[in-house]
Amino acid sequence: EYLMGLGPSAIDVEFSLLCFGCEDDRGIEVLNLAINFLIAQLKKRKNYEVVQAYLHRFLKLHNESITKNERSRKLVRKLMREQDVSMRNLSALVKENLCLVQFLTDLHG
Repeated sequence: EYLMGLGPSAIDVEFSLLCFGCEDDRGIEVLNLAINFLIAQLKKRKNYEVVQAYLHRFLKLHNESITKNERSRKLVRKLMREQDVSMRNLSALVKENLCLVQFLTDLHG
């Protein structure tokens, strides 16, 4: 909820301060916590677009640190699987709604 209350530039600053590079062991642990946070947000099946924006910025800022840490890479693979499940769920909902709109349009057409 804290992040949801921030503007784009404040979110960018928050994400930038999570880790200062591959040698920042504490920062790497914070990145792993952030990855777990993103996984949890995807599992909630809410605010999909916002989570995608967070994910994009997070990975853009910290891709080098993540790719050089084995635990972070494993967590990102888990994140990717959850993102895939979330996307399939969202796609199914869109298809259901399109079918409903089509059905209601045919009733009144």
